[in-house]
Amino acid sequence: MADVLEHIPSFGDLRASSAQVSAFEGARSELAQAGDIPLEEIELGAVVRLDRGFPMIATAAGALLRAEHAVDFAKGKRGKRGGRSGSGRQATRARGGG
Repeated sequence: MADVLEHIPSFGDLRASSAQVSAFEGARSELAQAGDIPLEEIELGAVVRLDRGFPMIATAAGALLRAEHAVDFAKGKRGKRGGRSGSGRQATRARGGG
């Protein structure tokens, strides 16, 4: 059986625009100031396919991750900052592939 991940591009096969990199750096700085997420867990990535309806993300560090909605977002609950927890920044990640 062929490897299912064989035809998925790596992050190095893709190009992020300067606008995308700038937006990422701005969001990363904002999260760093809030102190909610360790900086080493925030890395630039790109959607390379859908995995059971969720985006599969390739990162610059070589990881292949599956992003899922946070439970509170999926259930429509409010986040700890008082707003809806669907800012796009809150997601659980599960490593995919080998």
